[in-house]
Amino acid sequence: MRSTSFELNANYLKNSYLKGILQEYNLLIRAKNLSIKGTGMYQACVKEFLLWLEKHQLFDLNKIKSSVMIDYYEYITNRSNKRREGKLSESSIN
Repeated sequence: MRSTSFELNANYLKNSYLKGILQEYNLLIRAKNLSIKGTGMYQACVKEFLLWLEKHQLFDLNKIKSSVMIDYYEYITNRSNKRREGKLSESSIN
């Protein structure tokens, strides 16, 4: 299931399970009172991962294996940077 580049142009998740995970994550971020600067980036990264899972029809987090994580890692290391030319920086990937 090697991933090809795709545009994450959806503003929301369609799958209710993944949508619920994102909502729970957002509540956790607020409950922990994390810095606003970091929260937006964390939320964007989690949302991008969940959108990628949805695109690949992976709806059960309990069934995600290391091969899926390797595929996602390959996707983010090869996808274009949306703010400037080139790919994502190593710090963004981390």
